[in-house]
Amino acid sequence: EEHSVAAHVLHSSSAVVMAVSGNVEDNPGLGADAGSTHGAPIRDRKQSGGGRGDGFKDVLEDQLGEDDLVDVLSEVIDIAAKWKPLGLALRLKFADLNDIALNNKANPIECLKDILLAWLQQKYNFNRFGPPSWKVLCQAIYNPVGGNDPGLAGKIADSHSVTSHIPSATVPIAALKKSIKELEEIFLKV
Repeated sequence: EEHSVAAHVLHSSSAVVMAVSGNVEDNPGLGADAGSTHGAPIRDRKQSGGGRGDGFKDVLEDQLGEDDLVDVLSEVIDIAAKWKPLGLALRLKFADLNDIALNNKANPIECLKDILLAWLQQKYNFNRFGPPSWKVLCQAIYNPVGGNDPGLAGKIADSHSVTSHIPSATVPIAALKKSIKELEEIFLKV
């Protein structure tokens, strides 16, 4: 019977944690609680059926930019019809959303692309709500004001979690024992 041990290496660049506090008084329309980040509400996903009571705490907070548009768009293309509420949850201005609708003749996919691009270009109150990240996107998609899609938010969270970006290797116990013995021999000779 083969036994294995998973060896994990954590890269500090993947585990950057940014603390941005949300303020309930700043977000009365969204009902944000004091524990939320970037003003997006974090609800008890266990109670609401989303199954993520952790508030997306393990989702990457590394800043996204324009170069990430294709990746972000491919993750959310299925909710293109909800582009306007998603844009609101991403903190874009209502007037900008109306302009996007006019410029794209309300084509949902083109509108979705443009709201995501505006978000990635930080065309919102960046200083108040923080940078674009996978975590913020998950919160906006989960948010009833935004995408209102806990399933998709959870799928994206799982794909872009800190642990999904940790390289792992499975090493048989016999190989580990052999390596330890070889190291002992080397160090005993010195």
